Amino acid sequence: MGEGKVKKKKGEVGEGTPVMTQRDFMDLFWKLPSVEVEKRQTAFCQLLQHLLNEQKRFESESPLDTTKFQVWEESLSTTDGQPNQPNPFVASDVNYAQKRLINGVVSSNECARQGFGAALTEMMARIPAVSGTHVLRMLLHVTASGSGEDRQEAKDKCFGRLCGLLAVARSGVLWRVQ
Repeated sequence: MGEGKVKKKKGEVGEGTPVMTQRDFMDLFWKLPSVEVEKRQTAFCQLLQHLLNEQKRFESESPLDTTKFQVWEESLSTTDGQPNQPNPFVASDVNYAQKRLINGVVSSNECARQGFGAALTEMMARIPAVSGTHVLRMLLHVTASGSGEDRQEAKDKCFGRLCGLLAVARSGVLWRVQ
């Protein structure tokens, strides 16, 4: 282990977790919907820690300007722009995870909804620069009904929207004061 890196117990969320490779980061999204609870929890903890570390690193390079953030967030509710546009106030891995987690709650796999929903909730709760408005716009876009979709796909989108809205509500971002 390199200098300044602290070894943690498997799946533990805390300071000092070693930097994760991109491959390891991507693999977490395959472990998050596991039917094995321990495997899902470990992936959840590792993903959350990685995102917290990346956001901390990002903010050390460019601190969050709350005024610019509020203006950007307000512009989301008044524009018809692309709902999948990246959030300029978070690290690239946080943007990527946000997109993957929102898509994951729409999955037909019950364990995926559970794992991705819990991770989405905690990511929003612990990273203040994650915008509730942005997440809601992305969620509504991903779960919008489309012509030509079958009943199962419509059902998955409906459950996905419900799980996503629950994640947003549980995170507390709707009541967050900047």
